[in-house]
Amino acid sequence: MEGTPFGRYRLIELLGRGGMGEVWKAYDTTMKRVVAMKVLPPTFADDEQYQVRFRREAHAAAGLDEPHIVPIHDFGEIDDRLFVTMRLIDGKTVQQLLADGPLAPERAVSIVEQIAAALGAAHGVGLVHRDVKPANILVTPDDFAYLIDFGIARAAGETKLTHTGATIGTVAYMAPERFTSDRCDARSDIYALTCVLHECLTGGPPFPGDSMERQITSHLYSDPPRPSTMRPGISAYMDQVIATGMAKDPELRYATTKDLAGAARAALTGPAQNAQPAQQTPPPAWAAPPVPYPTTGPESYPAHAHTQYATPAHGLGAGSAQWSPPQMTNAQPAQSWWRNSAVVIVAALVTVVILGGAGVAYVMWSDSGSGDQPQATNDPSAQLFPSRPTGTGGTGAYPTGGMSTPASTAASTPAGPSQLQTADGLTDLIGTIKAKFGDAMGFKLVVYPDYAIMDRVSPTNKHVDQSFMYRGGSWNKWGSDTSTSSFDVLADLGAINAQAVAATMAGAPPQLGAEPGSQMYLIIEGEEGGGLGLAIHSTAPGTGYMQVNADGTIKQIYPP
Repeated sequence: MEGTPFGRYRLIELLGRGGMGEVWKAYDTTMKRVVAMKVLPPTFADDEQYQVRFRREAHAAAGLDEPHIVPIHDFGEIDDRLFVTMRLIDGKTVQQLLADGPLAPERAVSIVEQIAAALGAAHGVGLVHRDVKPANILVTPDDFAYLIDFGIARAAGETKLTHTGATIGTVAYMAPERFTSDRCDARSDIYALTCVLHECLTGGPPFPGDSMERQITSHLYSDPPRPSTMRPGISAYMDQVIATGMAKDPELRYATTKDLAGAARAALTGPAQNAQPAQQTPPPAWAAPPVPYPTTGPESYPAHAHTQYATPAHGLGAGSAQWSPPQMTNAQPAQSWWRNSAVVIVAALVTVVILGGAGVAYVMWSDSGSGDQPQATNDPSAQLFPSRPTGTGGTGAYPTGGMSTPASTAASTPAGPSQLQTADGLTDLIGTIKAKFGDAMGFKLVVYPDYAIMDRVSPTNKHVDQSFMYRGGSWNKWGSDTSTSSFDVLADLGAINAQAVAATMAGAPPQLGAEPGSQMYLIIEGEEGGGLGLAIHSTAPGTGYMQVNADGTIKQIYPP
């Protein structure tokens, strides 16, 4: 394949350029696949602190096996340039979709649910994205959503490289605490995702503003907007979802991205703005008790005009009180914002720091192929009001950002092989593949602890037509994909000794530098001229991988 040589890769086409570097369509000559490659600016490779954090975060992101996170294939340094490669996705960014206007509420919530699942997986291992925005969400033609750019923004945000002109968290989606203390944890991502939900529903960010200073001031002081008043057909219940997800105080937001997604899903069933609530109607379960913002202390948030919702005096969502429409209060700030020198300094500093363009999306739009859309839950009993974190001192049960201990992931909590990775489970899985796909050619199979992914490659253009997920005993379409292998897999699946391969997987963790019992995943690809290539990886960061034969014998071990 033609292209400019770059290590083992060939750079085929420049897809975009921004403050965080260049994005290329590239060809991996070793793995024989087309990838998306982000090449970071030269200044990033000159900073040792950044290199350490970049590699640590890339390891952590590469270990995430959530379907809505674009898989990271490789990362490192070539010709004094840091790079990361990942799957090339056919689709458009949400930013591109919104260029045609706001999304239908159902579609907006579906996308947010998928990104919430991706963030939930990351937060579970202590990884904070820091740059959730429409430009970092890819949507395939069948509305399967992916979150991209894990690791890069987080690593840069902790070093002096925030002063190079790269936007580390676009201002329109940044939580208030990031302007005052640069405190960033999972709740900052929740705030950003709520901003994305608002933009999907209305077509614009919550605080558009005509200057960066005005946007920052709005995040610090202004009430979250009410989307039901901005566009017909949006449920009035969605206003409180936005208000809770964008609370100035992180402690008052949804506890998890799952809570936010569940609240948004439940709000779809509420009345539209033009519907009048019946008299004597109990308040909805999402109505939050009015809580004044503290006005003292180093971590305080300013008092400001805000919307109050009538609620029971005790408990959340009790049905005994009467529903009252939201009432606007006229609480005044203890001090006008323009007289607060700290805010002026913060706004000025952020103006200087955040100069560069946002990260460039690496996408290719294709009109071919359409799969089933992911099925979202529509449980009417879903709680709209967030569950509260436990703990003392107001810290809650949130990671503080980054990977303070690289081993604090799956490696520290051994889970053992799942049913799919036992001899019987692997045998049954292969049997279902034969029954589902017959003898069609060109597939890649990845067996995770709890599910499996099958990528179907078109024999004509060597690009994946459709990906299928096996979970809970059945196969379902879950998104289109780009090529990973152009060689047949199915013809040789019968040669796999499931018992021997399962045994090798069970004993692999120590050989790969992981804790015994750590979760593994198996990649099976066809090889040129026939036969199979099998590789066993660990989900724990900072670990190696091994190539094995179909009979379970180890071909080669690649240490961390």
